[in-house]
Amino acid sequence: MKKVYALITARKNSKTVKNKNILKIGRDTLIGRSIKTLKKSKIFEEIFLSSDSNLYLKIGEKNKIKTIIRPKKFSLDNTPSAQVVEHFLNFLTISNYETPKIIFIVQPTSPFVTKENYKSALNLFSNKKAASVISVIKTPHKYHYENQRTLDNENKIKFKFKNTASLRQMKKETFVHGNIFAVRTKKFLQQKKILAKPIYAFKLKKNWHAIDIDEYEDLELSRLIFKKNSKI
Repeated sequence: MKKVYALITARKNSKTVKNKNILKIGRDTLIGRSIKTLKKSKIFEEIFLSSDSNLYLKIGEKNKIKTIIRPKKFSLDNTPSAQVVEHFLNFLTISNYETPKIIFIVQPTSPFVTKENYKSALNLFSNKKAASVISVIKTPHKYHYENQRTLDNENKIKFKFKNTASLRQMKKETFVHGNIFAVRTKKFLQQKKILAKPIYAFKLKKNWHAIDIDEYEDLELSRLIFKKNSKI
């Protein structure tokens, strides 16, 4: 398999949790944890950090990975991830890097992704049909789509789906996406999508592998998990 690159995307000015990309789990910032895990996986020829924050970029430099100054226009709340990847590919061309066959888009706010998770994702590309790969986690019974309901003005319940199975064993197994995204560069350029089709997936074994820090409660939970499992 040709070159595989990792692209860590970390912009400043996050709204819900301020500067969440440099908050710490244990001794490491979230960016630092991501870099360590990527290096431990030993599947990436190059690791890049794309950010509009000089502070974030300095963390990347300290950890001896390549850094990319991301323009403000690609660092807005509504900037599509595909545009960040396009900027990354343009950077590679200008900087005379070889274009990779596969790009992993890495979120520092997912602190418990493991090196084995990355390897599992890469292995799925041995199937030549796979244009992109994501991780998934089984939907908990409580949040299964057949349990969805609406409330009227009097708070009277109406189920959205008829003939729903009452027993969890009878409900169709469903999944929600986790936090690993990888795409063949060729397919990305053709479709302009990180999740280029056809999309293949692998199941995360533990729910906490899929944690994404978006609220302060997520941060508190992550620190508690780390405290109980300090080897992760």
